[in-house]
Amino acid sequence: MKAFLIGFIAAVVGLFVGASMNWLLAVNINTSIWPLPEGIDPMDPAQSEALAEWIATLPGQAFILVFVAHVLQAGLGAFVAAAMAKSRTPAVVVIALSVLGGVVNFINLWEVTPLWMLLEFPVYFLLGGVGLRAGLRIRGAGPHGPHAGGPPSACRSGPSSSCHLAKSSEASRGDNPSR
Repeated sequence: MKAFLIGFIAAVVGLFVGASMNWLLAVNINTSIWPLPEGIDPMDPAQSEALAEWIATLPGQAFILVFVAHVLQAGLGAFVAAAMAKSRTPAVVVIALSVLGGVVNFINLWEVTPLWMLLEFPVYFLLGGVGLRAGLRIRGAGPHGPHAGGPPSACRSGPSSSCHLAKSSEASRGDNPSR
């Protein structure tokens, strides 16, 4: 139960951090460069048609920042979730929900969104995977979870570590079960 709760909290915090980065770049910074017309609230569903009309007038450069914001949501969110939980699952949830949000956003605005924005979908997974691995690595977990894929951290410290010396003496005596 404790692992589930930690994973759940890690996924929520990862989503929050990723979504905050997305909002900062895609909305706050982008609309300071290309301001919204007077009276349009991007959060008001009743104004979605007016918002779509404004988006249709934006230059292609405006979508570059949106692209970066969307994929950073997956990468940064996965990093935070993996680092908090020392597990892949919360990070995968963050990546999946980021992709789902991107799909919904693209479907809602497909008429005014450039087709090259479809490239963001594979990049969600790429950057999400990078964030997941970095999050696990920063907490000392392997790419498949805690203590996976290698010797304990004491064995990673170099050839003069006590772990390495113990393995060397076992091998020279023939005590090594892997032989």
